[in-house]
Parts: sequence; C-alpha cells; structure tokens
Amino acid sequence: MTESDGNAWRQTIFYPLYFAPRFGRGKALQLAVNSPPYRAGELDDIAYLDVSAVYDDSQGTIVLFIVNRHASEALELDIDYGGGADTKAGSR
Repeated sequence: MTESDGNAWRQTIFYPLYFAPRFGRGKALQLAVNSPPYRAGELDDIAYLDVSAVYDDSQGTIVLFIVNRHASEALELDIDYGGGADTKAGSR
C-alpha cells in the first residue's frame, strides 16, 4: 500500500506470498487436518486451521505453512509425521 506523500507499508497478505515461494520447494504433501469448522455465508464446514506442506527431497526437509483463521482464539496444533523420523521444529 502506498500514500500520495510517498509512505508505503506491507499488507498482511505480503508475508504468505513472500514465504511460500521462498521456502515451499519440493513435492506437495497430502495432509489429514482435523480442525474445528466455521460457517461463512452459504459455506459450511470451513476449517479454522489451514495447513499445507511440501517435502524437499534434496534437503530432506518438510516445510509446513499453517494459518489460524480464527479472529480471536489460538488453536492447539499437534503434528504427527507418522514415520517416527528425527525432527527439528523451527519457525520463521
């Protein structure tokens, strides 16, 4: 966003669009996500928790992109990799 006097700032959508191509390299993974739902207009059962993931075979890494759509509440997140592999969690 910009103003006529030259000031500029990033909108919140900037960050997902910035990080996805930077860290989302590899094969898209099919995930099983269990999240409480909400209703939006005529649409039912929209998950509050939106998750996508990619696996980078060359680096041996999985990158998760996680969004909590709830406007006022934090959601608990449990991740089960299913394979029992050694994992290291980090955030950016």
